[in-house]
Amino acid sequence: MGGADWLGRFRRVADLGLMVRRVPFCAVDSVLSSAFGNDRDIIREEVEKGFAQCWEIGQAAVITRREDSELVVVCMAGKGAVRAGEVIVQAAKKSGCKTIRFHTERPALGRLLAPLGAELREYVFQIRV
Repeated sequence: MGGADWLGRFRRVADLGLMVRRVPFCAVDSVLSSAFGNDRDIIREEVEKGFAQCWEIGQAAVITRREDSELVVVCMAGKGAVRAGEVIVQAAKKSGCKTIRFHTERPALGRLLAPLGAELREYVFQIRV
């Protein structure tokens, strides 16, 4: 299932007890401010154009987008991020995704997501000009 509501039918994941709801960018802006890096305006534009979606999963805020059979977690922050990650994995499987890609500047995310099967796939370098 592609498009904007890939996670929309998972409003409540019973075995995890978390509420899932799609929200506007303004609802997650402050929670995700530390996760945006320098990309806040780019991410906001992707959400406004419908390329990415904002979610509250329990007490975590998440922005996602779908690229073919891959779910991209653009940014995630808040309490219970690991449990939110479990919801994302379940929803991605049920939606036919083959992989999930997380973007982060925080190496600790790898340790937190390791129980979900996360593996480091690449480093990203940036040169400011």
